[in-house]
Amino acid sequence: MKNFKTVTMKTVRFNFAAAFSTMLIFCLSITAYSQNEVLVLTKKKSGKEKTIEQGKRIKIWTNTGKTYKGPFAIKDDSLIIADKAAVSINDVEMISRKSTGKKVLGGSLALGGAFVGAGFISLTSTLIDTGGWSALLIPVSVTLATGGVLIATTGVILLTTGKKYKEKKWDFEIQKTGP
Repeated sequence: MKNFKTVTMKTVRFNFAAAFSTMLIFCLSITAYSQNEVLVLTKKKSGKEKTIEQGKRIKIWTNTGKTYKGPFAIKDDSLIIADKAAVSINDVEMISRKSTGKKVLGGSLALGGAFVGAGFISLTSTLIDTGGWSALLIPVSVTLATGGVLIATTGVILLTTGKKYKEKKWDFEIQKTGP
């Protein structure tokens, strides 16, 4: 009886491993053979390429002066922005995209600068009220409070601006990825 259970457990382990391997190969082959379309921006001077995948948030300015903002999808040769409008790739005048790193850095600077600025503004107020020898620290405190406010302003600027790709300097095209 003991040998029968051992053989059965080995068989079960082998069958599980075989089934798991088959499923893994099946899943990998689906991803390998699936085609995905991406927006490729190529710099005219250097040939440098930037790739933007579907679903990413972008802002588009068209030749007619309209702007569209939101996540995009690709259908034929058109960009569909947040299910609002289909814009032909030939009508795009400029594309703007904010990087995740820039968002994180901007948020950190804005928050950190706001805390530093508020802290030193509070310290300056306390030093003014105290008077005496502490009044000598007021210029230092005001300088550090100004630095905090400038850091916060830099963070807000980073949060609100993105890289702009203009048609004059960049070529826009839709490419298929995959085999």
